[in-house]
Amino acid sequence: MKKHFILLMMAIPVLGLSSCMSIFSSTQQPITITGENGTKLYDAANNVKLAEIKEGGSTTFRLKKKLSDRTVIAKRRI
Repeated sequence: MKKHFILLMMAIPVLGLSSCMSIFSSTQQPITITGENGTKLYDAANNVKLAEIKEGGSTTFRLKKKLSDRTVIAKRRI
């Protein structure tokens, strides 16, 4: 009985840590987009403004990771 308990106690950490490392990674991912000044970036799913490209021609923002595709819409006034 004691031998089985020791084996079980050794197997739990091995099995628990053998899964994908995505469990320990961030839930958000930085996205960098380059474009013209004044371009505003929106999430296509809910039309929420994510960022705006200002001087320098690029912007970086963070998006929450999902299993499905994500679409970003760029709008610029002329």
